[in-house]
Amino acid sequence: MNRSTRVLLLGLVVVAVVPLASAQAEPAATVLQLELFATIHAAGVDVTLQGDNGDDDRVTLRYRKTGDGSWIEGHRLLRVAPGHHIGSLFYLEPETSYEVEVTVSDPSGDTQVEKGSVTTRRDTPPDPTGLVLHVSATNGSDQNNGIDAPLATIQAALDKAQPGDRVVVGPGTYRESLEFPRSGTESAPIGLIGEPGAIIDGSDLALASNPSWTLLHDDIYWTPFSGTTTYLAVDDARIYDYESLADLENETGGQSGQSGVLKGGFFVDAGAKRLYLRLPDGSSPSGKTVYAGVRSVAILVDGQSHLVIDGFEIRYFGGPYAVGIDLRGASNVWVRNNVIHHVIAGIRSRKGASMNVIEHNRLRDTSIYDWPWSSVKAHTGEASGITLSGGRGDIARYNTIEGFFNGIYTGEFDTTDLGIARDIDVYGNLLRRIGDDGLEPEGACVNQRFFENTIVSVFNAVSLAPIETGPTWLIRTVINGYREHALKVNNAPTGPMLVYHTTALPGDNPDAQAIAPSVPFANLILRNNIWVGHRYVIEYTETSLLGAVDFDYDDLYSDNLDGTQRFVKWLDVRYADLASLQDGTGLELNGFAVKPEFESPETGDLTLKAGHPLIDKGVPLPGINHVGLQNAPDVGAFERGGLRPGFDSPGPTPTGPDATDPGSDVTAPGADTTSPGSDTSGAGDANGTGDGSGVQSSGGGCSLAGAAHRGPDTPLWPMLALLGVLSIWRRRRRSPR
Repeated sequence: MNRSTRVLLLGLVVVAVVPLASAQAEPAATVLQLELFATIHAAGVDVTLQGDNGDDDRVTLRYRKTGDGSWIEGHRLLRVAPGHHIGSLFYLEPETSYEVEVTVSDPSGDTQVEKGSVTTRRDTPPDPTGLVLHVSATNGSDQNNGIDAPLATIQAALDKAQPGDRVVVGPGTYRESLEFPRSGTESAPIGLIGEPGAIIDGSDLALASNPSWTLLHDDIYWTPFSGTTTYLAVDDARIYDYESLADLENETGGQSGQSGVLKGGFFVDAGAKRLYLRLPDGSSPSGKTVYAGVRSVAILVDGQSHLVIDGFEIRYFGGPYAVGIDLRGASNVWVRNNVIHHVIAGIRSRKGASMNVIEHNRLRDTSIYDWPWSSVKAHTGEASGITLSGGRGDIARYNTIEGFFNGIYTGEFDTTDLGIARDIDVYGNLLRRIGDDGLEPEGACVNQRFFENTIVSVFNAVSLAPIETGPTWLIRTVINGYREHALKVNNAPTGPMLVYHTTALPGDNPDAQAIAPSVPFANLILRNNIWVGHRYVIEYTETSLLGAVDFDYDDLYSDNLDGTQRFVKWLDVRYADLASLQDGTGLELNGFAVKPEFESPETGDLTLKAGHPLIDKGVPLPGINHVGLQNAPDVGAFERGGLRPGFDSPGPTPTGPDATDPGSDVTAPGADTTSPGSDTSGAGDANGTGDGSGVQSSGGGCSLAGAAHRGPDTPLWPMLALLGVLSIWRRRRRSPR
């Protein structure tokens, strides 16, 4: 009897039925569907099996450009549920067709091979070729047609624009909230283009025009104000918003019953129609420029598609649910080359928005990084530079985000919807002075891919809290100056989390530790990372896991900044050196414990110095570190003589004081040349305890010798079943120590 397999090629919206190659005895597992979904430089691979028998089924992957003779081995797929294996292809070329081959095998020798093809998306938006509608803040009139004579408002031009048209906005300040009334088409998008100096401003004009201020008492002043706002800036500095005059007087910083927590702030008394303002230095606001964000959204795209938003300065939006650019159910929108500052949130893609590209934008806020963490958490300032919580295929790349509480947020907390923020790419971004989490995936997080991002001065660099389904990929992340953790593992994540080629250095907080999970978790896979901490490099004080983990070929180094000897604490057991960690846990059997030394950490170049023992000592990872290698890969994010994230891409290059100065939070690794028990050879003869802490690794890639020490080969669904007992751990976001 002939059977068939569905092959879905979602990058091109093509559905094909491919017959099986043989009608012989069926293997243990039969492929029911091979689904491929492409972005610009990556693709998701999703395989559904019938008869999946658990641990023994292996799903491997290879690919090639259509027509090429040789195949490239890809990263093997991850089993996220019975009969469901998911993986990704990386470093693909734009607008290129690829053949993909998936092989399912088991120990009995049964195999099945399925093939499909997928084409990656274009790297730049198509150029609008229709009419050009002009807007001028100085000599425009909405009575004009916009072609022969300019319009006065941007919205009037958008209302006229048809597919293929461009709205070109001249320099000047436009106090508007914009909305696209219609879509473009795939070949004829609608362009909204800002010329240099085109500003969309959401602030109150009267307040920005230097009103009179009256002293209330002490250093608190007031002025008449009939609007509402949650965002106020004086000159360039954001001012803290209070919920009552009493809290402003006591400077509670949002902490009930406390005083003197945070200097300065403002409060809007809607009944009295007054705005009360207290500057951090106690001075009078008279003569200073005060910006109150009274509008909510600068640009809203509500369900439209095929648009380009390019070249604007967007500032001072602080009304209800304020955001610079809001993509709500939108698709195929390019948001590029904009400067967005002094807003509650920067750019959001949500409510099913898909296939959007957010690139080369600069998003900036002030003050939050210097405010107490507890004053911002659960307050107005708890917002993100970029949020991707829509549908499938969004991309955020080559953006600079500075001063927000969270850098880039992906997914949606407390949901297991596999379709939210699925097959998304976040790469080449520079994040600086982030008050909480630099990268924050939450929820199902199916094929969320983060690669070649640079994070400088941050509370927690990457938060995995939680990853419900996965896989979630973190590849070649540069972390320079984390305050609490480089990798925050919280809220019981159990989906596969693959963390490869990280370089993580702590800031000036003496309690900084690279990894310190706060609750039991599972399926964290580490390879070729450099983790530096001031206390323990890794501290896990719980006594059990939700499933196995897999750590190997990583460099673990603590400079013991406070003078107390520490290395790793695992399952609440202290290990003084690498050898004892290997013997007691089976972790890092090929790991290292040496001080990393870099070419130029002060400029962000974390290439290992010539001759360093971590050069060429990483493990090859098929489909991950195969690009441009001459020998074995280096440990860490940078490849000597090869890839340098942030330097060798079209993204924001970390050069010059504005981009790379990590500030006082960044410290270099300590003075000792090795941590206790340093070992540069990569031990491989330790035995695991068999207690769930891990067993000996085979040493190659991500394969494992035992089920207790989980890597990509081990099934995920038994661990997911344990989530039913997680009520004993309250879901929480970790508070600072």
